[in-house]
This record gives sequence, C-alpha cells and structure tokens, in this order.
Amino acid sequence: MDRYINDGARMIRSPRCRRPRERGQALAETGIVLLIVVALTMAVVDFGRMLMLLNMVTSATRDAARVASAVAYADRSATGVPCAAAKTAIKQLVINQLSDVGLAVNANNVAINQTAAVGVNTPATITVTTSVSIPWVALFNLVGSSLPVSKSVTFKDESPVGAGSSC
Repeated sequence: MDRYINDGARMIRSPRCRRPRERGQALAETGIVLLIVVALTMAVVDFGRMLMLLNMVTSATRDAARVASAVAYADRSATGVPCAAAKTAIKQLVINQLSDVGLAVNANNVAINQTAAVGVNTPATITVTTSVSIPWVALFNLVGSSLPVSKSVTFKDESPVGAGSSC
C-alpha cells in the first residue's frame, strides 16, 4: 500500500514507503550476507579450535618427555632405560591430558625411546601421533575430515646417577 501526502494542490507519494518488491529484495540480500558471515565465523572458530588442539598435543608431548627424563634410577633397568611400569605411566599421562580436550589417543600412538646407557644426559625422546578432527572445514571438503599430527620432543636425562633395578 502506497501512502500519499496531500500538499494542498496535489497528492504525492511518500518517499518513506518502499514497494513490496524492494522489501523482499532487502530480505533476500540480508539472508545471503548472514549466511556468509555465519560461515566465516564458524570457519574462524574451528580454525582456532584446531590450533588449540595442536598446541595441546605439543604440550602433552613436552610434559611426557620432561617426566621421562626425570625417571628415578630405581625405576630404570641396569642400562638406564625406564621400566615398563614407568613407560606405562608416562603414556597414561599423555592419554589423560589429550582426553581432557577431546582427543582420543591410545597407548600405541605414544612412543618412548631412550638410549640404553647409564649416565647423566642420556636423551629421552617422546613421540605422540594422533589426528585432529576438523568437522566444519570437512563440510566443504577442503582438507578432509581430520588432520594427522605427530609431535616429537627430546629432553636430556636429568635424574641423579645411581644403580638401576632389574625390571
């Protein structure tokens, strides 16, 4: 419905009122812009989540390497390698830290490597391999549904020199 203003001599159409077609066009344009803005926002949020998960894998790997480098000699073999119980505890540390942020890692994806040598400064290397899911980006099939991640950290042995056990 058009509105008219009477200026005395003639009736003129009010400029404030839009035609129904123009209102529909504005609604359609708003819908298109909102879809683009929501898609970009979700992509930024999921990219940030992916970076957070990558950072958590790095942090868990670093913490495990630090613990492996400080295993007491009572919990090591005669050659200086951590016993099976110590390795299991270190693997469980990684699994617990990553499960807190929603990453499922099993013990087979956590490797503990330490050179068999008695003495100070024997390197302990921890490697964690997992995959980080990216559900939003996967909808557009840009990089797939998950991103494989492998982090490896090495620390020098920091435990005091002593006699190892016969584990």
